[in-house]
Amino acid sequence: MNAPTPIHLVICEGTDDQRVMEGLAVHAGIADKIHFRVYAEDGKLRSYLGTLAKSPEFTRGEISSILVTRDADDDFEANWQSVRDAVLSAFNVDLPAPGEWGTVADGPRIAAWINPGPGRTGMLETILLEAARHTHAEIFPCIEDFVQCIESARGGKLHEKSRFFIWSIVAQGPGPKDRLNLERALRLLPPDWDAEAFAGLRAMLEGAASAGH
Repeated sequence: MNAPTPIHLVICEGTDDQRVMEGLAVHAGIADKIHFRVYAEDGKLRSYLGTLAKSPEFTRGEISSILVTRDADDDFEANWQSVRDAVLSAFNVDLPAPGEWGTVADGPRIAAWINPGPGRTGMLETILLEAARHTHAEIFPCIEDFVQCIESARGGKLHEKSRFFIWSIVAQGPGPKDRLNLERALRLLPPDWDAEAFAGLRAMLEGAASAGH
């Protein structure tokens, strides 16, 4: 009997994160090697990883690598520590640093990555907007003018996600169906997947896809 194909898991914080990482994986030619899963809809990361550690696919040794991803938001250190604690609780692996692989006893390799990168605040949307500026710089002055107008009217800065949502609508072009639809936006106006902004995350995905081989 042939051995089962090793499963390489990438655990995403939300569905938008998954769509962006899938796009990056497709461009890198590794999409067929990675299984993307979302944990936010099922509760907290700690409980999600605890359930994964007891799953049949894990206990049968079918999982070859696990990459856990999360946004830094406004506090990189706090969110890195949260992921590190969740991995330690579920798999008894104390990850030394973001992007460094550890190994579960008699199990898969495991690592964690905090977007947009070590020591930075922000989120995966931050990376996407940085990369989109490379290929579609002509629309960003329009977006920034709109954002500045809203911020001036409301007397405060818009959240990064708000800028991202505005881009995702504008990216689809003029039309009656141009509502908030990230999948459509990525297809019609893709970012520069080769941009330096994606370098760290792209390296982690490639590492996840090859771990165990």
